[in-house]
Amino acid sequence: MIGSIMIAHIRSGVFLLLFPFLFSCTHYYQQSHYENQQVRVLEDQQADSSLVGIIEPYKSKIDKEMNEVIGEFGMELTRARPESSLGNFVCDMLLAEGELADKKPIDFAVYNYGGIRLDAIGEGPVTRGKIFELLPFENFAVVVTLDGVTTAQLIQKVVDEGGWPVGGIRLQINNNKAEQIYIHDLPFDTEKTYRVIMNDYMANGGDNMQFLVGRETTFLNMTIRDMAIHYITTQFQQGKKIISPTDGRITDAK
Repeated sequence: MIGSIMIAHIRSGVFLLLFPFLFSCTHYYQQSHYENQQVRVLEDQQADSSLVGIIEPYKSKIDKEMNEVIGEFGMELTRARPESSLGNFVCDMLLAEGELADKKPIDFAVYNYGGIRLDAIGEGPVTRGKIFELLPFENFAVVVTLDGVTTAQLIQKVVDEGGWPVGGIRLQINNNKAEQIYIHDLPFDTEKTYRVIMNDYMANGGDNMQFLVGRETTFLNMTIRDMAIHYITTQFQQGKKIISPTDGRITDAK
């Protein structure tokens, strides 16, 4: 697991060091909310040499790991609503890696817009560190089994948010309602049960999705970020570039 922020107080200022520590752990942490805070860093403060000496071995190791090229994007991917190439990439990756880990079919994927933290990734080589920027939270992948009524609630949530990233599902937004809903090219059926992959933040009621709490859930024991890194690395090893165009999976009738 990789995470943590160290804040060292140096004389009258605060020197903020952001770097991940590598350590093994049997626990995982549930993201409870998002919060943005501006921190003033005083650049004219001289670093404590003893502190630098402690940090440097870790920093060198992390810099090397984060700068490693793990794949290549064959096009620029951008984030937008109701559909985007970057959102499509995350959800298509989630479906592919989820079925690989779960060894069972998954009907569709959905991801909260705020969980994707970059507006764009340019065409060309992509580093491990870039994926940490894209997916910085320790969110784990889960597959939630939903009845038709709850699935309809989830789809409406996607609509209410102006379009969230999805994979395996197509729909049209018309007057804030979902129409022409197809899941793996079959019409949505409220009498059916659907297996939906998402992050555990969502499954635990994050972003006002309390209707998902208590549903049958399969925990895949992999972070979304690790799944993305594995997916990109595998494609790279096969000589493939990441291509993820928009394809009309969510359209607005306006």
